[in-house]
Amino acid sequence: MSILRLAQSPPPSVASGTTAQKAVKMLRLARCGALIVLDKGRMVGVLSERDLVHRVVGKGLDPRAVKVSDIMTTDVAKVGPDATWEAAFDLMTDRHIRHLAIVDARGRPVGLLSLRNLAEARIESAADQIRTLQSFAGADSAGG
Repeated sequence: MSILRLAQSPPPSVASGTTAQKAVKMLRLARCGALIVLDKGRMVGVLSERDLVHRVVGKGLDPRAVKVSDIMTTDVAKVGPDATWEAAFDLMTDRHIRHLAIVDARGRPVGLLSLRNLAEARIESAADQIRTLQSFAGADSAGG
């Protein structure tokens, strides 16, 4: 299964000069927990709910004045669209992150994968495997 199918694609994004307050509105509209941060069309960071809580609210800053570029995470974890879900999960677990940028060969963002979407897909896959095994075991015992 392609991880791009599990991701938000195109990825929700925000310009680096946007205020934190406007970024929160964009998060709500996109119904997601992070945004790719762009500067002149180039990915320069990721802004997560965690960034907003710790770097704005936690410091008592004014979200109407703080720019996304001042609070975003610049060390963006990313994978190509051909990465396996296992590799994506391992990277997210190792880096303790909830969002992973999916980039094309030129480094342009093509998707944003959330740990929640990845976990839901893994649960669905496991449930399918269990149903298949139950069907196989049921057929095997009935036929003797």
